[in-house]
Amino acid sequence: MNRKARRARRVGSKSRRGDRPAARSCVCLLLLAAAVAEGTPAARAATIPWTTERPAAAATDKPAAPPALIPAYDERQASCPQNQPCKEESLVLPLAKCAGVFQPQKAAAGQMPPADDRGNCTDVVWQTLPWQKEHEEFLSRAAAAKWDEEKFVLADWCAEKGLAACREWLLRGILRTYWNSIGQASYQKALALWLPAAEKRASPYVFDLPVRGEWYVMRDESGINRRKHGAAFARNLIILRGGRETDGRGSDVKNYFAWNQPFYAIADGLIAKVDDRHADPPAGRAVGPEDGNYVCQDCGGGVYAFYGHIKSGSAEVKEGQRVPRGTELGRTGNSGGNGKPHLHFIFMDADYFSMPGRYRFEQLDGRRWAARDGADLAEDTLIRPAAQEAAAPPKAGPTGTPARRTR
Repeated sequence: MNRKARRARRVGSKSRRGDRPAARSCVCLLLLAAAVAEGTPAARAATIPWTTERPAAAATDKPAAPPALIPAYDERQASCPQNQPCKEESLVLPLAKCAGVFQPQKAAAGQMPPADDRGNCTDVVWQTLPWQKEHEEFLSRAAAAKWDEEKFVLADWCAEKGLAACREWLLRGILRTYWNSIGQASYQKALALWLPAAEKRASPYVFDLPVRGEWYVMRDESGINRRKHGAAFARNLIILRGGRETDGRGSDVKNYFAWNQPFYAIADGLIAKVDDRHADPPAGRAVGPEDGNYVCQDCGGGVYAFYGHIKSGSAEVKEGQRVPRGTELGRTGNSGGNGKPHLHFIFMDADYFSMPGRYRFEQLDGRRWAARDGADLAEDTLIRPAAQEAAAPPKAGPTGTPARRTR
């Protein structure tokens, strides 16, 4: 190797050795930048599967109006068992709210059950049952039972005879009597006996979620919902971002992510009741439940939807109004016995007794969104509308059809 070649080789070797500290410095800088980035709220939120740093784009978008079809409400009303003639001799059990007007009675085959002045049986009748010989004695005993203890004794007799619906009807009557005195001993006893039966009486239909975007299903830490027949299966929905309920700028209700969010009709139907007159108290201060604002919707087929704790003056609908599925009904607030903004949602029957829900939605399982069709909402989970409904509601046909029972 000549002198010039050896010299070039030595220079190249020094150059490569001189580059090594610089390369190590670049790697250290990249690692330091990554470590700094991991400490940012955005990076931390990304590592938590059930949080988002910003709201989903669809969370504040009003959904498109569904196509004009034969209303599913009418289909549910026409097909529900209460609005059908009795196929055979039957026992008709009235709703608890109608017990002072209608008593349990025997109906002949082909006879229509009792109805209200609009010809609607779902607002009068709770159940129609095929006639059994034991029902004759039940009618006699029920007419004679005037006091709570007599009704509890009759409920035990019904359990012995296998008359589960008759037993539940008696318990519902006691609960209805003391609906505003939930601490009363008879109420608590009836509630404990009623809950196991009520858990099996979920909505017979599948409906949409009442919200858009990602929401978190709160745990009922106090257990207050479970102590009331009208809210035993209620769900409380909030929005979390970065694992927080607020933006960190204080406890004002406006700093809660769930404040002033739109909520929507889970199906087409009739608006049964509206009250948005009451003020929203500051966060952390609950007032009486009678000061809560709400919208109550008749979804047909004996199923009602209750949207509670809504913002004062935010209702977009009025009583008696017919609404399409996906209609914006109002805004979430902080009214009533609450404490912080959230949507208090309940499925109810025509007696305003709470029932387990059946929804079409997606739930975050680990890091994967999984479809749920016909399931209830589980507490401590992140949920969102089903993929096909996230941008705009689909046709009215599938929603409101009989649920596929999934547990």
